[in-house]
Amino acid sequence: MIRPEDVPGLELIENGTLVVRPAFAATLFTSESFYAAAGPVLDCYDMFLKLCPPERLKQYLTETMDQHQRTSARTFTMLRTWLKPGAPRREQIFLELTSAENREEAPNFRLELSSNERGSVGFSSGYANSLHIVLPAAWGNVHADKMRDMVMHLAGLFPYSFGYAGYALEWSAYFQEEACSHAYAKGMRHVGFDIYHNGNDEKIVGHDSLNTVGWLTLIGPAMVQRLGGIDKIRAALPEAIGMSSAGAGLMLSTADAPEIGDTNRRDRLPAYRAVYSLLEPIAQAGFERSGALEFLPGDVEQNTLRWLRRLRSSG
Repeated sequence: MIRPEDVPGLELIENGTLVVRPAFAATLFTSESFYAAAGPVLDCYDMFLKLCPPERLKQYLTETMDQHQRTSARTFTMLRTWLKPGAPRREQIFLELTSAENREEAPNFRLELSSNERGSVGFSSGYANSLHIVLPAAWGNVHADKMRDMVMHLAGLFPYSFGYAGYALEWSAYFQEEACSHAYAKGMRHVGFDIYHNGNDEKIVGHDSLNTVGWLTLIGPAMVQRLGGIDKIRAALPEAIGMSSAGAGLMLSTADAPEIGDTNRRDRLPAYRAVYSLLEPIAQAGFERSGALEFLPGDVEQNTLRWLRRLRSSG
């Protein structure tokens, strides 16, 4: 079982700034408006603030800002103000909080909440809304049981259509080309890593698809039905893959703790690939919607598909 601490060179430093770092991350998508799901969204927000108290969160970003700014006491009241009954409706709800002292660095802790509301381009285009939590990579190993419990708790709060959790490569948007190119190269070798791309991942998932799988994969009720129900899902997966109820859907678990694998050492994460194989027919519609990841080297469109399909059993 290979974990981030076993692999040198995963981090990237540019001009003295750490712009790529391994992390543990959980991402949940929904088709519901954040206004309709205000209570659950705020409960998830409060849960994150218990994991990373406000005094540790140094930077924030909203949909109207070009770059991060320092947090203040007011920062932590904004989401409640936006979602308060009777508050003016926003076309987009976007709030990012990070622990980065320098806004250009890849943080240890990050929360991103994104909702495309009526009147936005994302709404009319059918983008999913999302909750994305980033935590220190070591928590995936040292606190694997707590991370599983956290994801299960999120699944009970958030009205997800799809979600996943596991190791990720966190990158700085201020060094996108350098950071994402580095992360892509590492992620194609260590395929258990996710590289989250706000906007494109929401476009891929939409209201009917998915973008990847993880150590833990959350399948919402509509997707469970499309797959033929619980019994058919159980029969399609190896016995070693855990399956349990999670909120209104199911959680699939590949192992006791997350892994990153290493294709150069034939550690190809067969359990991750088995979950992906089950879900790949549903993923295809989303992959066809994906924008090309312009920072990738070589043939951008082809390498985007290589990334999305990195967990194919034949890949």
